[in-house]
Amino acid sequence: MKLTFLSAAEKIMTEEGKPLTAKELWKAVYDRSLQSQGETPWKTIESQIYVNILNQQNSLFTKVARGQFALC
Repeated sequence: MKLTFLSAAEKIMTEEGKPLTAKELWKAVYDRSLQSQGETPWKTIESQIYVNILNQQNSLFTKVARGQFALC
């Protein structure tokens, strides 16, 4: 089943239970066949999470270090 990048990131972070970098997220998303689009999908995941954090008052995500994210 293909998910949006944000939904896939949420699923992976819930399963892993720890902060992850965009590349770690992408590897887990790809390994689980949750998404398979884009030339640089880890950059897409990273930018979508950043935008979500900036624009959503109740974002599920938080930045814990440069390029590393966790669920709130």
